[in-house]
Amino acid sequence: MSEIERPKRPPATSKQAASCLPIALAGTLLVMSLAVLFVLSIGLIGPVVVVACLMFAMVGFHYVVWGWWLGAMIQKEDELEQHDDEADRRDEESGAPWNSE
Repeated sequence: MSEIERPKRPPATSKQAASCLPIALAGTLLVMSLAVLFVLSIGLIGPVVVVACLMFAMVGFHYVVWGWWLGAMIQKEDELEQHDDEADRRDEESGAPWNSE
């Protein structure tokens, strides 16, 4: 049996691209944590929960109206148009008298 050669590793780079993303994520986490602690310490947890529930309800409403319900209506319209296009194509192929010009 012959020995299989392993591919050589690329040379290690000494420079790494600087990114602000880890610092931004850590800062966001810090701000959110401090906001939660501030709300808990002054006793405003009730109004914050109410506002959060209202925001969740608005998001849910928009999801139902624009995402699910309206999407189903558009899909039905597309199916009807496709069915009409197929019927028109069949009429043209059959030489229907009402389509001649």
